[in-house]
Amino acid sequence: MVAGMIRVSPPLSSAGRPVRVHGLEDARAALEAAAAHGVPAVLVGPPGGGALWLLRMAEAARAAVPGGGCIVVHDCGDRAGEALGALAAGATHVLFTGLQGVAEQLAAIAAGGGAVVLRDLPSPCGPVRPGPRSARVQP
Repeated sequence: MVAGMIRVSPPLSSAGRPVRVHGLEDARAALEAAAAHGVPAVLVGPPGGGALWLLRMAEAARAAVPGGGCIVVHDCGDRAGEALGALAAGATHVLFTGLQGVAEQLAAIAAGGGAVVLRDLPSPCGPVRPGPRSARVQP
């Protein structure tokens, strides 16, 4: 591995626990919960969810939650083509679990556009479901 090529970016390390989102309601709830704790939400799309879909959903969630920040992570699994597509669509954080050599090549491409390739991520929790008192995270 080339030193510094594959890394967890500093903003991600100081953000909230990753949350798997399946739609706008999930994303808004995650942003609201994270904002209540003063940290950006980490939104992780479903594997194969599509980069443009996830980026547009995050934009809509940010617009709906004033002051709600988020980091969007595209879970590409071991699919290098999907990772390249996400980077081309403007993704800044791509999770790739495939071969190390392929990850290093993806990281070099990502770095050229200011993006990062993540090799692992804390297990995303389920969608955030607002409760009567506060937002609760579902396992």
